[in-house]
Amino acid sequence: NNSLLSAASYERSRKKASSLPRIRVPTSSSSSSIDQASYSSSGEDIGMNRHVHQLPKFDTPQLEEKEITTFDPNLEYDCNKLAIAQKLVLRMFMDINSSDVKFVVGEDDEAPPKIFHSHRFILEECAPALADLCKINENCDDGHTIVPIEGINPEVFHRLLYHVYGGKITDLTECAQDMIDAADKYDLPQLKLEAEDAYVDSTEITVDNLLFHILYADTRKCTTLKDAVIDFILDNEEEVSNKISVSVDESSRTLVWYW
Repeated sequence: NNSLLSAASYERSRKKASSLPRIRVPTSSSSSSIDQASYSSSGEDIGMNRHVHQLPKFDTPQLEEKEITTFDPNLEYDCNKLAIAQKLVLRMFMDINSSDVKFVVGEDDEAPPKIFHSHRFILEECAPALADLCKINENCDDGHTIVPIEGINPEVFHRLLYHVYGGKITDLTECAQDMIDAADKYDLPQLKLEAEDAYVDSTEITVDNLLFHILYADTRKCTTLKDAVIDFILDNEEEVSNKISVSVDESSRTLVWYW
């Protein structure tokens, strides 16, 4: 009986061992990469001959998809594609056929108003303050939302809207102050900075207009203009003190008033 049990146990062990998968290893262990297709035709067999299917090859690991909602400088962008996209947006500037917004600017008794065609989806991304005006004014004309703009010269608004569509404004000197006011009103910080730089470069600060520039820089929160005013006061401290009761705290570069 013991012999029969031992024989049966041995037979079960042999069948179990024979059913295990056999693998083939390469004869050379110095290679760091293994060609999966060569398993069935070369190398030392340490078990029964067994066909090994070639494993699928992956070019690169799949990266986790990330939704891009704002420009992230840490991500890599295709600059060529960005340039093409910018040109496409700029090409839509003042396009009557595709527009769904009409800005009515400069409406008065002396001259007829100027009409500027725009697109709500571009305004929502690039000029939210202007897009909000579209929600307030739901008056429609042939599928266009009519938005009246008051207190801005049509030429200034033309340049402002061109900036919103990605255009580069090169003639800011003559309308720099008006552009600062418009950009501040409609929350366009980049345009405001460009207009402020043009204003500072083209304006001569004197003792006579110093007070105006101090108050204007403070009202519009113009940092560049404020720095120019502070530099003028430091360079002409004696002359300034004879007319205006103001000085500069050099450590913090802030204006100190006396009364």
